[in-house]
Amino acid sequence: MHRYILSRSALKSIRPIPKPRAKQIIAAFDEPVSTEKPAEHRNVKAMKGTWSGMYRIRIGEYRALFEIIPDPDSKPEHKLLLLSIEAIRTRSGIYG
Repeated sequence: MHRYILSRSALKSIRPIPKPRAKQIIAAFDEPVSTEKPAEHRNVKAMKGTWSGMYRIRIGEYRALFEIIPDPDSKPEHKLLLLSIEAIRTRSGIYG
């Protein structure tokens, strides 16, 4: 199973969000990491332009930007992925 981590900036950006909503945002990553190809999950979209190489997941009015990289803690033959969550903000605040 793939896994996810929150970067320092993602942890910082989630602090002011009400606790029940923050739990929903974090729980939204359980579904993509449980699939074989997280980038193809129905709620994940590859970013373009300035954000090329990143992905976003939509959680209500919030968006989370993340990278998908090979998991450094897994064995190479397992080919597990790590979703590194970089930012969590409202739609109006994340792209600016």
